[in-house]
Amino acid sequence: MSAAGVPAPARGGMTAREIGFLIAVGAITVLAGALHFARAPAVAAFLAATGALGGMAWVVSFATEQVGERF
Repeated sequence: MSAAGVPAPARGGMTAREIGFLIAVGAITVLAGALHFARAPAVAAFLAATGALGGMAWVVSFATEQVGERF
C-alpha cells in the first residue's frame, strides 16, 4: 500500500492512468461503431474510428510490453 492508503500496482500491473486510457479507448471504439450504424456523417464516423484505431495500437503495444516483461 502507498502512503495514501491506495494499493500500489503489482509488478507489471496497470496504473490508474493506464486503466483510464483503456476505458477511454473502449468508449471511443463503441462510439465509432454507434456512429457507423446510426448512419452519422461520414467525417464524424471516420474521426471516431481513427481515434479508436490509434487507441487499439496503444493497447497492442502495451500488451506486447507486458508480455515481454513477464517472459
